[in-house]
Amino acid sequence: MYYRFEPDIYATSSITKEPALPGFGTSFITGSLINAKIDTPMVFQSNFTRDDPPKSYVGLSIPVWSKELVELFRYNGVDNFECFEAIIRTKEPGIEWTGYFAVNIVGLVAAANKLKSNFTEILTSPSGVPLAAFHELVLNGKEVHSFDLFRLAESTSTIIVSEKVINILGNNPRSGGWGISAIEVEEN
Repeated sequence: MYYRFEPDIYATSSITKEPALPGFGTSFITGSLINAKIDTPMVFQSNFTRDDPPKSYVGLSIPVWSKELVELFRYNGVDNFECFEAIIRTKEPGIEWTGYFAVNIVGLVAAANKLKSNFTEILTSPSGVPLAAFHELVLNGKEVHSFDLFRLAESTSTIIVSEKVINILGNNPRSGGWGISAIEVEEN
């Protein structure tokens, strides 16, 4: 089984502004290593409050994970990502959260079954893979069988995880939850 992996879809607070990235083409959604020098800590603006602090996974196009989540994944062999120290700030003076990392997932897999998925094609990437907005995603099981964490090549903002990752989270409960939504994706 595979799942779309994203910040809590029911959260009322989130990152509101990401830091600027250096150079042309530096991106956290390509599935490739980042070669540019990233100034750290990366500062993310948010609308979190003292009473509603960030959970373990927040972010827009740049995933921001807690140190606890990063360490849990690495301890369990899910380690195809690079981390850049991050701070989450809020509008309230003097309130910020450390112990977070901007995460670049390394791995891009063309795994969408286009015959069974429902999508709108946006454009074709330079590599020839059509980029799409999926309304219903069905994965080609032959393409994903050995991956636990990756970005979907046909929709690079989509992060996919295996059941192993979901089990890691389930076997390591966190007070208040992880702040993660995992939405099962059909596979054939």
